[in-house]
Amino acid sequence: MRLHPTGKFDNHAAKYRHISVMPLSSAMGAEVCGAQAAEVSDAQFAEIAHALFRHKMIYLRGQKLTHDDHEAFSLRFGPFSEDAYTQGVPGHRNVHPLIKTAADSSGMVFGEGWHTDSPFLPEPPAITTLRSVEIPPFGGDTSWANSALAYAMPSETYRRMIEGLKVHFSLRDVLKASQDAVEVSDSLIGRLAASRDSPTLSDDPVRKIKGNVHPIVRTHPVTGK
Repeated sequence: MRLHPTGKFDNHAAKYRHISVMPLSSAMGAEVCGAQAAEVSDAQFAEIAHALFRHKMIYLRGQKLTHDDHEAFSLRFGPFSEDAYTQGVPGHRNVHPLIKTAADSSGMVFGEGWHTDSPFLPEPPAITTLRSVEIPPFGGDTSWANSALAYAMPSETYRRMIEGLKVHFSLRDVLKASQDAVEVSDSLIGRLAASRDSPTLSDDPVRKIKGNVHPIVRTHPVTGK
């Protein structure tokens, strides 16, 4: 298997009129400059959306966003999907805190393994917007993978072998890991851990443990990849 994407993915920036874009690697990702997410014009947003689908992941540095701003910017990409884990912050159902304090001695970090968000839902989210409020001086990295490029790298025989496969996704292992490793607390994982003290699970986690089946290979509705 070839590990360098030469000839398999073009991460060069397109020519834009209302923003500038700086690619960050050969495999994916780019920084968008010259735009504030809280006040982008329609013309700027159209180019931001194009850059997202072209580069797979985009970054806007130095943004000053309220929860209202965060929700409004996200809504420009489309309606919110169901969130599998939290009810959001007060007054903002679709803004979900991801917090790990220095005093948290548990051995688990939410979302620490390779994953696509909430694939056990019938309609998993297509896009996630993350806003860093307070970050550690080192560590805490989030890494991303270009799945279209990953699919392009194996042989044609291998691609034919997997193209018809489906995968059953379930909340089961996430729930068990949180129950085993985390102290009960008023946090996203802490509330999941609290379920270990319940004799029965409510309908919501039962539904997510039952999960859903999705194809392992599918075509992106915007890019056609």
